[in-house]
Amino acid sequence: MQADTTQQAVRQPGRRALILVVVSAIAIAAIAVTAALIWTGDDGGVAGGGTNGGGAGEPSGNLEIKPIQIESVDVRIAESYPPQLFADVTGWVGDGCTVAREPEITREGNTITVTILSERERDAICTQILMGYQKSIALGSVEPGEWTVKVNDHVQTVTVR
Repeated sequence: MQADTTQQAVRQPGRRALILVVVSAIAIAAIAVTAALIWTGDDGGVAGGGTNGGGAGEPSGNLEIKPIQIESVDVRIAESYPPQLFADVTGWVGDGCTVAREPEITREGNTITVTILSERERDAICTQILMGYQKSIALGSVEPGEWTVKVNDHVQTVTVR
């Protein structure tokens, strides 16, 4: 009788260790599945998160596309004939995986709109270093008068003589 009790006592630590290993494996699997679901971030194809157009970006498959953060815009008037405008733009692009696209320039009347977007792979693992942006953008020749220059969310008005 004494031998059976000793054997059961010896088996118990091994059984507890097995249970601990199984429970740990289940917990690790649950964490991995949760992390995979979070990282895929199914947001309906709208960059910037949310659905129904809630993000600031545009649908783009595996790319997240959104406007860069503008810090300052300085509109310069070149002394030429005809006068030309330039926008010196500084801002922030995002993390180490984000790159700025070439600026898109449109004109409507005396308003020049510059849109500067950034792009990055949606699931990329990146350095969390804020990347600066600095560019002088040629806006073209203009006639004398008052001009409004919009760069993303910054608006500046200049008078060309």
